[in-house]
Amino acid sequence: IKMSDHESNTLQISEEKMVNTSTLSEPGDGLFADVFHRAAKRDERHISQEEFLDYFEDEILSSEQLDELFTYIDTDQNGSIDINELCTYFRNGFEPYQGLFASLENTHAAIGTALQFTSQHYNTVSDFGKFKMRFFLQEFIHQLKCLYGPVSIALNRIESMEGVPTETGTPVVETKDDDTNSVSPLSSEIDRLAELVERLENINFTTSDVPTTGPEQDNE
Repeated sequence: IKMSDHESNTLQISEEKMVNTSTLSEPGDGLFADVFHRAAKRDERHISQEEFLDYFEDEILSSEQLDELFTYIDTDQNGSIDINELCTYFRNGFEPYQGLFASLENTHAAIGTALQFTSQHYNTVSDFGKFKMRFFLQEFIHQLKCLYGPVSIALNRIESMEGVPTETGTPVVETKDDDTNSVSPLSSEIDRLAELVERLENINFTTSDVPTTGPEQDNE
């Protein structure tokens, strides 16, 4: 049986999409799924042109350039972008940054593990053990702030070179969220972490919580 040209083209597109889907399993590819989820507000399977322009507007590319980019990414020319098309486009040039997002994925998982352990064991250790837990969480937050500071400064300088007005002072990284004000999974975990540290610092312990052991015998 000989396939028609239309059937052949359809099969080729399907095969390309299957290959593109496999790339979502690569380290760091969680970025594309996260971005797609936040950009596709009305249809979780597709990003419309209006949604594309709204999400990817960056004060540097003109609206005409963004329209041109949308058309380029929309390889099947159906008027919308699916996650495979989005991933295929951003995959080119992603390698130098892939390690950053792969580490964030690992950090996200590690944060969940740390928060779960803290919630389960905080009240089972001595005051010195609790002190250690608070110390580790506080230091983690500090390290994260130290990491994003230089990146934010670099981004501000790039935007300044492009003629985009930037604010002076402490760098602030803005996030693009959907109408439900959702944030990325990592941001949510960091917020939870900060709230947990604050709660742990303000806990009033009863006399039964006073340890009977010294700093090196906290029974962790």
